[in-house]
Amino acid sequence: MIAIAHLGFILFDCISFWRLFVSLSILVLHYRLHLDLPKIPLAPAIVNICFSFLNHFIWLSYFFKTNHHLWEVICFYVLIIWTVPISIAISYSTAELLPGFCT
Repeated sequence: MIAIAHLGFILFDCISFWRLFVSLSILVLHYRLHLDLPKIPLAPAIVNICFSFLNHFIWLSYFFKTNHHLWEVICFYVLIIWTVPISIAISYSTAELLPGFCT
């Protein structure tokens, strides 16, 4: 679903292609970390955190250079940037709470 949203931004909103490609690659890395639940190795988790900061920096630099309303930026961050990391955090917290999940 997020890949479709990235494609929509490329086709209809003319946001820079390389930023969307880097963002989508970082979200794929987050998804690969999600496959290792409930045991997440430390090194890939640290790498994903660093890539998350890179993703935020890339998009902040873009939005500072262009003229967008604040609500557009907030909605972009919530729907495109934060969806996968927040779902990983929710999945990890529920994996700890559910008995029998970590066998």
